[in-house]
Amino acid sequence: MRSADMDKDLSEEAGLIRILGDLNRVHVEAGEGGEVGAVFAGGGLGLVGSIAALYGLGTVGLSAVGITSGLAAAGAFLGGGMLAGIVVLAMPVLAFAFAGWAGAAALKKERVRRLQAEVLTRALLEQREVRAKLEAQPPPSPEATAALGAQDRVLDTIIRGLAQRAQ
Repeated sequence: MRSADMDKDLSEEAGLIRILGDLNRVHVEAGEGGEVGAVFAGGGLGLVGSIAALYGLGTVGLSAVGITSGLAAAGAFLGGGMLAGIVVLAMPVLAFAFAGWAGAAALKKERVRRLQAEVLTRALLEQREVRAKLEAQPPPSPEATAALGAQDRVLDTIIRGLAQRAQ
């Protein structure tokens, strides 16, 4: 959202309601998906490392003899055989996949927090302006007072919601 668009939305009741809906949607989506690509990239990197280890641990190569001797050599790290070798060689895949997911989730969460902080700052400024207009002398017309009051209530809802999410 561009800065000018956000300023316009913060000064209109319909825009405020749209922002409130968008913030709720962003908050929900921040906890869902989006990290799948990072999981596959991390898992792929771990898989490459595991295949390289399998290739070089036993009889060099990826023939039947090379694979079985590589699995047995990897399994020896746990005091086992080929089955333990599968576990040993699966661990880097899982570890890198988890690291990819955790990194992507942390970056996504930080982006959402920055956006929420920016919207909170602008909403607080806009609310100050609205309240100043409500307290102005001479007082605004009854229609303007009602519109400003509605805008103040929506801004207050946005501010409270963002403050709760920041905790």
